[in-house]
Amino acid sequence: MSSHLEDKYVSGAIFPSHPDHTAPDVFHGSQQLGAVVYDAIEPKGWGHLANYAGKGSAYDNGISVYGLAHDYGISTLLFEMRGTQDNANDFEVLGQKSNGYLTKQAVVAMDAAARAIADGSIQDKDVSVWDDLHVQEERPY
Repeated sequence: MSSHLEDKYVSGAIFPSHPDHTAPDVFHGSQQLGAVVYDAIEPKGWGHLANYAGKGSAYDNGISVYGLAHDYGISTLLFEMRGTQDNANDFEVLGQKSNGYLTKQAVVAMDAAARAIADGSIQDKDVSVWDDLHVQEERPY
């Protein structure tokens, strides 16, 4: 299976903490973190982000994106990136160029998040990106 959005492979899927199990201010911070990551990657032209579809419907506090937000009040974001270098499924192994872009995507995301937290700009980050960010679709290869 591969993740798609708008008939393109998803390079990364983002997912904030759970709104039903997280304090509103912590959830809002998770959405702000996602907006920072989205705005840093999407304009580059080589990244294509979607809302993470999730695995199952149950809330699980053992998953850090949920547990850290719920138990410790820490705004969290799941960022699942596409691709692997070694996999039993040949269709999931990406070439060197694709892996390079995915590595760059991770660096850009972490750098943008760290800078926004450090300079405080994350506090004013608009979260409206979540209103239109579609959930990725799983399709067979």
